[in-house]
Amino acid sequence: MLVIVYCFCEFKNKINKIKKRGVSRRCS
Repeated sequence: MLVIVYCFCEFKNKINKIKKRGVSRRCS
C-alpha cells in the first residue's frame, strides 16, 4: 500500500514539473 502511494506521489510530481515549474513537492 505504501509503495503504491509513493509511486503515485512520484507520478504526480512528474506531472506537476511538466505542467508548471516552481511547484515544490507537496507529498509527505
